[in-house]
Formats: sequence, C-alpha cells, structure tokens
Amino acid sequence: MNELPAAGVMRVIGPESAGAGFLVTAGGLIVTCAHVLAGSAPGATVRVEPHAGRQPLKATVVLLKNPPDVAVLQLTGEVPREAAVLPLGRSPQDDGDRWQGLLTFGYPRVRPETGFPGEVTIIPGG
Repeated sequence: MNELPAAGVMRVIGPESAGAGFLVTAGGLIVTCAHVLAGSAPGATVRVEPHAGRQPLKATVVLLKNPPDVAVLQLTGEVPREAAVLPLGRSPQDDGDRWQGLLTFGYPRVRPETGFPGEVTIIPGG
C-alpha cells in the first residue's frame, strides 16, 4: 500500500463521532464528511487533531451538505508548520489499460484514536 500522507490528515471530532478530514488549502480549509459533524451547524466550533502530532486545534464549520455528505471547516488559528496540503482530485478513471488505486483513511470505532488506512484497487471488468 502507498504511504499515508499523515501530515495532511486531521482527526475531526464532531458532537457524536470522530472521522477523517484532510487539509486542502494552506489557509486552513479542511474537508471531511457531513456525517462526521452530525449534530453540528454552520458556525459551530469543533476540535480537530492533526494525525501527525495530535496537538488539538479548533475549526469552524463553514459548510455542511448532506447529500452529498461533504463538510468544510476553517481552522481558527494558524496552520501548523508541519501540516501538508493534500490536493483534491477526482476518483480514479480508466486510462487505457492502466487503472489507479484509491487510498482511504478513517477513524472507525475499532481504531478511533489511531485511525485505519485502506486501499481500493479497481479491477477492470470486475
């Protein structure tokens, strides 16, 4: 499996659960799933923890859209120096005979603190 870009992963702690978020701009925007923030509303403050380092930070809920199950947060303080921006992209596409995999990461109930990486492999014709 490819290595997790841990410096851009954030653990987002919502009112009812925790989930993965990803730093997508140098200005501190984080993208996560709306279901992670169930019970929150735009303008609410939530706690986030960088996967690498775990220093708690605060972020404001900027956008909640469900569907399509997406939320955007804005860090309220400075972006940590060690944090890395992870660019948004599209789902893998068929590129002739070459199919790309997709890395995943989450904080399921079985590993709510340390998280759990995964990888999706696309099998042509499967």
